[in-house]
Order: sequence, then structure tokens, then C-alpha cells
Amino acid sequence: MGQGGPFRILAVCTGNVSRSPVVERLLRSGLDEAAPAVFEVTSAGTRALRGESAQPESAELVARFGSSLAGFKARQLNESLVLGADLILGLAEEHVREVLSWSPSALKRTFTLRQFARAVADCPPAMSREEVHDAWLGYVAEAARTRHRLRTGDPLLDDVADPFGRGAPAYQRMAVELIPAVEALIRAAAVPRRPRLRTLAGPPREPESV
Repeated sequence: MGQGGPFRILAVCTGNVSRSPVVERLLRSGLDEAAPAVFEVTSAGTRALRGESAQPESAELVARFGSSLAGFKARQLNESLVLGADLILGLAEEHVREVLSWSPSALKRTFTLRQFARAVADCPPAMSREEVHDAWLGYVAEAARTRHRLRTGDPLLDDVADPFGRGAPAYQRMAVELIPAVEALIRAAAVPRRPRLRTLAGPPREPESV
């Protein structure tokens, strides 16, 4: 796991051209805005179409949210990527199993995206940007402790369905399953805004002379 640097998040799907690129770019841009310079977000595939660009439908989805998949190239999951991540988000349970085949010790920091989104929903936010990194280490530890409650056993609730080669409706379903989870993670990184103090009575007045 990463030590002394950014909090490293790795998104994992199968080909690394449809689901995980969307998570990578949307989560990266959202977290950069919520907590600048705290996170590093990347992605990989268990059977990656190495060197391929993301699918056009994924690029269109990312663009709708003001981000971009320009320059993206698919890459293969490997042990180094697993060991270097503070949090690994599989797009489905099959990807969690693949990650654990590389490194069984990664179990405590590996979840499906939708499971981890449920885990952070009720976590207390960090109160300053300096606390965000440690807060997220705590979120991961708590998610590992409550893993039995995060799993529903229902792929319709735990997984993001693979849209590759299945046309526009499948990509629409992917968006419905994926976007709320990404938004939940971004909200979890946002530091609450402190209200500005207002002087209700105006500046202090000189005491009246008797």
C-alpha cells in the first residue's frame, strides 16, 4: 500500500476499456475538486485490451460530466498495481476475486465499487483537507470490518454490468449503476464548509459618556 504519498485508488474491470476508465476519470476529477492533491486514481483490467482506447460510449459518458478520456490506454492488472493501492474497487465480484488471486493480503482493501459506496455513505467526513488521507484509511478499515453487511449477494446491487459490445442500452445501464456510487465517494472526500462568522451588531461602539 502507498505510504507517505497520495491515497491511491485502483479501479478494476475486465478489458479496462468500458467501466473502469469511467470510474478512473470521473473519480479523479471529482476528488481533485473535493480534496486537491490528496488522491491518485488509476485503473486496470483483469484481461485488458492492452493499449486500446476507451470505448466511445464511455468517452461520451465521461464528457457529459465535464471530464475526458483523452489519452487513455488500457493496461493489464498486475501484482505491482495491487500492492501499490490503498483501495481497490472492482466493478464486479469477479474482479475482486481476480485481485485476490494476485495478492490474498489485499482482501482488507478490496471491494466492489458499489459496496464501498455503501460503506462511506454514513462515515463522518474529515474536517480539513489535511485529515482526508487518514480519514479514508479509516473508511477502508471500517469497510473491511463490516464487509459481511456490505455484500448483498445480489449482482444487481453489488456489480456494475459489463456493457462491452452490447450497445447503447447497456451503457445506459452502466451509467445508472456506476454514477451514483462514484458520486458517493466524491461526497465522502468533501470537507464541510465552515460558515463565515458574521458580526450581527456591527463594530463595537464607544461607551456613552455620562
